[in-house]
Amino acid sequence: MADGRALRADAVRNRLRVLEAAEQLLREAEDPSAVTMDAVAAAAGVGKGTLFRRFGDRNGLVQALYAERADLVRAALPELIASFPDPVDRAVAVLDTITVFKLDNLAVSSVLEQAGRGSPYENPTYGAWHALVREQVVAARGPAHADHFAHALLAATRSDLLGHLRGTSPSQVRADLEAFVRSCLRPDELPAGVSTPAVRPAHTGGT
Repeated sequence: MADGRALRADAVRNRLRVLEAAEQLLREAEDPSAVTMDAVAAAAGVGKGTLFRRFGDRNGLVQALYAERADLVRAALPELIASFPDPVDRAVAVLDTITVFKLDNLAVSSVLEQAGRGSPYENPTYGAWHALVREQVVAARGPAHADHFAHALLAATRSDLLGHLRGTSPSQVRADLEAFVRSCLRPDELPAGVSTPAVRPAHTGGT
């Protein structure tokens, strides 16, 4: 039993080492999409076979890294949502939190969004975020077209867009996103010529 616990502890340490190595390589690479499994294995000090057995392939490794970071954000969202009685404010808070998460993890998010079957539309994190945004859309404007509205609002947080806006300050990106969300969900409340209220502090669950 003790040997089994030691093996499990070693596996956990190895997984953590691999994810940390992958994150560092992706963040530092000029082209994150060019980071290979060989490079990750070497940086983590494990055999390449270990990576393939545990993660399947490069997409699986990126998905695991993304999911681990995103889970921290997802865990913080229920408490955040509960602090806003208005569904539009809740939608803004959710999408702002996702945007901050993407900005903090831009390399990993970008690779995932570019990676074939690793498409964000086909991973559980995207599904959970879509369901959460859709819930606020329905509460704010009813169920008509709610699925598409939720997809469109989440598209404003895509990493390729955030990468394109790299020269814009994060606070401005977040303020522009808030203006977009409010204009979609409750356009009659945006006075002409006024942008948005000040961006609230980010809630990222420690990411």
